[in-house]
Amino acid sequence: MGQTVQELRRAYGFSQGQLAGRARILVKTLRKVESGNTARPRTIERIARALDSTPMQLYERAAAAGT
Repeated sequence: MGQTVQELRRAYGFSQGQLAGRARILVKTLRKVESGNTARPRTIERIARALDSTPMQLYERAAAAGT
């Protein structure tokens, strides 16, 4: 999941700070997610929305990439 979030963030041209702000989460939380740590469902939902996606789309993309 972390790699998927990082790839999408970069594709949108967001810094970690920008995405964290859009998702209304702390930068350190986003760093943990991108590092592969488990995140709460609410955190994934916020990140997905900030990336114009859904949590299911993030999970499917991560599964397809094997991450």
